[in-house]
Amino acid sequence: MEDISNMSDGPLKRQMGYLSNKKPNTQTQGSLLNLEYPNEQNSVVALVEQSTLHGRYILSSTTNNSGANVQFSLANSSFIDKCYLRVKLPPCTVNQTLPRGWLYAMINSLNFIVGSSSSAASQIDTDTLVHIAMCESKTEEKSSFLWEMAGSENLGNPAQVNEAVVLLPLPWSSFGDNFALDASMLNNTIIIKVNFKSFSTVYGGSDPIPNAFLSCDLNVNQHELTDKSLGLSPLMFKQPELYFAYPYTVKQSYSTSTFAATAGQINSQNLQSFASSDLLGIIMTCQRESDLNPTVGVNSVINPFNYIEMEDFELTIGGQIYYSAPGLRLSKMYNMEGRDGIFDFQQSFINTNATGIAPFTSRPTRGGAGFIVFRISAHDSCAYGGQMLQNTPRFTNQSITIKFRLPETTTYVIKATYLYTGALSIKNGISEIIQS
Repeated sequence: MEDISNMSDGPLKRQMGYLSNKKPNTQTQGSLLNLEYPNEQNSVVALVEQSTLHGRYILSSTTNNSGANVQFSLANSSFIDKCYLRVKLPPCTVNQTLPRGWLYAMINSLNFIVGSSSSAASQIDTDTLVHIAMCESKTEEKSSFLWEMAGSENLGNPAQVNEAVVLLPLPWSSFGDNFALDASMLNNTIIIKVNFKSFSTVYGGSDPIPNAFLSCDLNVNQHELTDKSLGLSPLMFKQPELYFAYPYTVKQSYSTSTFAATAGQINSQNLQSFASSDLLGIIMTCQRESDLNPTVGVNSVINPFNYIEMEDFELTIGGQIYYSAPGLRLSKMYNMEGRDGIFDFQQSFINTNATGIAPFTSRPTRGGAGFIVFRISAHDSCAYGGQMLQNTPRFTNQSITIKFRLPETTTYVIKATYLYTGALSIKNGISEIIQS
């Protein structure tokens, strides 16, 4: 490796400050002293000029069928940033309904492979998409707007346009303070895979369900350097032993089995399947099975995001209490902690309709009341408040126990998102996901 200790303060020496000849280690101490101290490196203009491009790079799906597996291949020619999935459905008939946020509900899973990678990301599911979006949105107005953009409620109105857009939560794509990823460091393209559910998971009413989208595409924001020679990619391919570390929050979806609960009684569930990595936090929601899979002849409409408030919530690890929120309101105050908290947002649910025949009605409600956000990290890890490796405990092969009360006697399911310290490690054009 070239010795830079005696170099003048030129572009090459500054570039080498971002690279290392060692693989990133999430347990090694870094050099960050405090985010509040400006210095020569962060109080002047950036070293290189760059421009942000919106909407120039659009990829269309090759299949639009119900339940399709859609794959997008992102070119490794520039920096990539936010990735927006946009979908259009046919107009509803008078005897069809769609719930608010229907595009979130239609995505069964999301995963990605970064270039020629030695490891692939874990799949994340419907509720993790919602958990992350709501944690990153920062204000009630923004949360409510995101829900509306993810698909407006349709109560059998053929004149309404059924279009929806969601931001895909990828390492380089979030509403938090993430950095764009220089894809030119990679040998191969980045693959994003979206698996859609059957349309029957969102359509209510008695009329036949469509079997295809009108359109489905991925809109990718890009950054371009004015002088690409000042980027890190040329130096990395010149010296293939160098590593580039891209810290990000790794997400994992988990669901309990359905369970029967009695109104007002204490319920106990175990959260399991934790990875061997530093745990930053857990986001949890609870749903009625009847809202996800309504009984034919009793209800013809679907409300996939009717999150139920959990009362007297308690979380223990190895018998030690890590989180206790008596009553209903204290957990909501915990959710507001930090710079980026969970806020209530405008939501609506379609009222029960046994026949599936118009007219349909709905009621407004508070969307964020059913969220439980358990933070272990103090750095707003649930909302990507800063992009750094965080030093927190790990709970390998040990279940976490939660206890709570629910408002009525019926069958429920708990959906959880686990958040871990992680990094993308890139060397010689090949990437690896680091969790340790």
